[in-house]
Amino acid sequence: MMIRRAALPQNYIYDESSFLFWEEYPLCKEIVNRGFEIFVVPDIKIIHHGSVSFKRDPNRVYMARLLSCSHEWRIREDHYGYNNALINFLINTLDNLILVLGLGLKAMFFPVDMTRESELMDRKARLKAAWKILIMINVRWRILIAK
Repeated sequence: MMIRRAALPQNYIYDESSFLFWEEYPLCKEIVNRGFEIFVVPDIKIIHHGSVSFKRDPNRVYMARLLSCSHEWRIREDHYGYNNALINFLINTLDNLILVLGLGLKAMFFPVDMTRESELMDRKARLKAAWKILIMINVRWRILIAK
């Protein structure tokens, strides 16, 4: 990410509770609110010479997806409200369910493809994370209603 100094809010500090994913979202929203534009340059390629390879271990993929999904939920709820966060969450969960079913069916009829296997593992991790977050949200609302 490259940012003009003039676009940065004075004394801006990243949210300390941000971790691993979605940490740039509040900054980008603030930059747009200040009247600047954000551009995506698709031709630029980034090469990671030292890579953290968590994508081969299903447990690490699950933990990464759990962090990502929960942080996305928090960002959406903070910026757009509970209803928006819930609708987005349900759409993403349905999307992942359809992809898991489709990739699973494809695996039954076609030879093993490592890219597909990696994608299937990632989508299963996203679904597992989504269910855990749904349970946490349900528990949170029960506690709030009980008060």
